[in-house]
Amino acid sequence: MRLFKSAILAAALGAIALASAYAAPNPPANGYPVNVDLTNAIITNTARAPATVTGTPATANTNWRGVVCAFKVTASSGSSTETWSIEGFDAATASWYTVATTAAISVNPYAAASVNTLSVYPGVATSSLSSGNAAQSAVLPRVWRLKDVIANVSGGPTVTSKGGCNYIN
Repeated sequence: MRLFKSAILAAALGAIALASAYAAPNPPANGYPVNVDLTNAIITNTARAPATVTGTPATANTNWRGVVCAFKVTASSGSSTETWSIEGFDAATASWYTVATTAAISVNPYAAASVNTLSVYPGVATSSLSSGNAAQSAVLPRVWRLKDVIANVSGGPTVTSKGGCNYIN
């Protein structure tokens, strides 16, 4: 009888363990979550003049395959364009190179603010993207940075905008 009760208890515990294994998704094998915010905003432009180039400091990528960055213009005193890019660093030549870039995004003080994105991830679709979004099928380099260039279109307007990024595993 004792052996029978032990067998029933073992079967019940096994069923509970099996059920709890399927109750929640397993985390990725390397233990990192699928997406992680870097910060609230890694570039903040406040009334920046045209021809301004804003770049983040070099960022060490320790274990991520890609990144998606979002950009939003919140104010402008006139018409201009903004171009965002993700750059990698080559240690051998001590040079920055472009991994991916957006098309020039029109900035207009009368238009509603929209969010544009730039993604770098191996195998990401690069065609049929909705307006304002760009992507590059590539692995995020070990050292990278986000860069923003504001260009003058008419009358030297100033631009207020933000850009933030999320790592993708």
